[in-house]
Amino acid sequence: GAITKLMTALIATEYINIEKTVTVSKSSLVETKKPRLTAGMKIDIYQLLFPLLRESSNEAGEAIATSYGRSLFIRHMNEKAKAIGMTHTAFVDPTGVSSKNVTTAEDIFMLAKYIYNNRSFIFNITSGKVKTNTYGESIFSNLDTSIFAEDQQFFGGVSSELSEDTQSVLSVFELPIGSVTRPILFIALQSKDVKRDVDAGLEYFSTHYK
Repeated sequence: GAITKLMTALIATEYINIEKTVTVSKSSLVETKKPRLTAGMKIDIYQLLFPLLRESSNEAGEAIATSYGRSLFIRHMNEKAKAIGMTHTAFVDPTGVSSKNVTTAEDIFMLAKYIYNNRSFIFNITSGKVKTNTYGESIFSNLDTSIFAEDQQFFGGVSSELSEDTQSVLSVFELPIGSVTRPILFIALQSKDVKRDVDAGLEYFSTHYK
């Protein structure tokens, strides 16, 4: 779900003026972990990116796609996936709810690489490091924060709950290799302890690459 929402955020930033104010439709109010929207609510696309990326909000994803034209939006998601080399990926909705949304770890890497190089402020929203002087603060209070948010080397990422005891996560860290700082991506799929798995990766990296 969270990977799909990363693509939704990317399409929103590339095809819609994120300062555009849209009206939340009743059809957008799908089941989500933390309901924050109401039918008829007027809100900027930029503001919808916060619950979309920080809380993997299904209703925010639907509100963004519906405001543009849902079927055309999903078509753009699939076209973009092909354009950036995600050859084993298919999207059927803007939220990742359907099991027909498919991707691979290699394709997730391609998406993360593209966002890091071209739309890094998407990751800045996920890490809480977005420059709010441009578009303002989030209007939503008590947004979820990443379990890696306190790590100064954490650049950004998303996670999603697959079941009560498993999660998937994509996390980008900027880590030193000699005198150079490089982005390093960690992907954990169907993990029973995301923090343990990513911390193990960070420990391995710091031990073997100096």
